[in-house]
Amino acid sequence: MAEQIAQIILIGSLGGMIYMFLIKMPSVAKLPADSLIGNRLTFSALGKGLKNIPLFKDVSFYNILKKILLKIKILALKAENQTSSLLEKLHQKSQAAEKTKTKSDNYWKEIRKAKDGK
Repeated sequence: MAEQIAQIILIGSLGGMIYMFLIKMPSVAKLPADSLIGNRLTFSALGKGLKNIPLFKDVSFYNILKKILLKIKILALKAENQTSSLLEKLHQKSQAAEKTKTKSDNYWKEIRKAKDGK
């Protein structure tokens, strides 16, 4: 039941996106091509804009960007480390489950041997 509701929501959302795309396509087509590309904000333009603010006059924009990127890299490495530890735990659990499965197979074999031996 929940799966059917999720599918209905997915199909409805996809239909809504297609509808909005079709409605907005003519207005986007009327825009000049220069207006889509010409107003991009680059990192250097942002840095120059920050230099005009008195608080940021002595701060290098590239150093701030470097620090932010280093923090993102550290977070990514931590996430990778967590993922690998979770995968290792999953692997150990699957090996343990495999061992218990073989033990249960041996259990019935031992019962049959004991029955035949009596």
